[in-house]
Amino acid sequence: MLRDMKNQSSPHDTEPRNDEIVHLSETQSPNVDNTDYDDGLLSTAIPLMVGAYGCALAIAAFTFLGSGEALFVIAISAAYGAMYFGLPLVIARVRRRNDPRWTNKNDSRYSQRVQVFSGSIGRFEAILQMTIVPLAVAIAFAAFATIWLSLGA
Repeated sequence: MLRDMKNQSSPHDTEPRNDEIVHLSETQSPNVDNTDYDDGLLSTAIPLMVGAYGCALAIAAFTFLGSGEALFVIAISAAYGAMYFGLPLVIARVRRRNDPRWTNKNDSRYSQRVQVFSGSIGRFEAILQMTIVPLAVAIAFAAFATIWLSLGA
């Protein structure tokens, strides 16, 4: 009996036949476009995000204006922010120059609905998802600065 069990193969041990292999493109809905294109979200959200983080760093700088150590940390954070936003900007410019899908002449840049990873959502909701954390950080910095300065520290 043990010999018979060794000779039997489980359905998990066999390689799939060619007609059983299902490619990802066949399982997706036919109305989903997998082409990567410039939908205009980054050109709207990136300035908002840079402005929010810049505002947060400016609030921190004005709050701790008398402390050299704090200003040094803020300068390091500003340098990090320049790299954080600068590298994607350089990559986007290179991509725009070399990839015709990422030109400013795309009609989808002004559509009311955009495709994101989880599906199709409104343009405002997509921008809100991208900018809510930087805006919350700026508001939190303003609140902390108000508390710090009102305590007279």
